[in-house]
Amino acid sequence: MMAIDPVPTGRFGRTKLALRSWARDHLNVVKTRSISFAVRAVLYLAALVFLLAVVAIGLAALFHWLEIKYGTFAAFGSIGGLLFGMSAICGIVAAFGFKAPGPRLPSLASRLRVAIKADVASGAATLVGPATSSKGSMDRAGISTQLLAGAAAVILLGWVGASRRKRSAPVDKQ
Repeated sequence: MMAIDPVPTGRFGRTKLALRSWARDHLNVVKTRSISFAVRAVLYLAALVFLLAVVAIGLAALFHWLEIKYGTFAAFGSIGGLLFGMSAICGIVAAFGFKAPGPRLPSLASRLRVAIKADVASGAATLVGPATSSKGSMDRAGISTQLLAGAAAVILLGWVGASRRKRSAPVDKQ
């Protein structure tokens, strides 16, 4: 068997290396965006479930109060209008939420020009490395991860505090 030379020589080899690098960068972007989209979709669904529970309880209380104060039809009309307004706001936020710009990658023509003009030693080292900086979309993911971790910590501390308070309260036995 023949050993494959890791650093291709000649114009064809450098062009092949440039094509591989370009394809790898674009596949990495697609993979990162797909994973990010899937994680955001799952988190949005979880938030939606909790929000629906909170809204259902609040709407039931509001409906009961409106029914007592103004009557059944006014209560149904008010709750329906409120739900329509909330759905419009959620739709607008969702439409603008997924329009984040992607990282700028060099074009294939630019990669090929560099590959043809470059010499073997310096060109291969340049083409093999990643084309994007390490500060691309990771800063945004880092900020959202920090916010989610902070929210989880606050919820956990509230739950621990509530459970300890409940245990320390005296139990009235009748």
